[in-house]
Amino acid sequence: MIELVGKCNCCERAIYCRDGFLDGEKLGKNGELCCFPCLENMENENKE
Repeated sequence: MIELVGKCNCCERAIYCRDGFLDGEKLGKNGELCCFPCLENMENENKE
């Protein structure tokens, strides 16, 4: 089952729940959504 959960706060990409797993992560207390590519970019920026 695939269900639209919301949009990434960074790039506006649609985030879906696929069989109980999100295509991204919820961040912070507000539950903001962030897709995996944006999360990876943020991690790479923090390493530099």
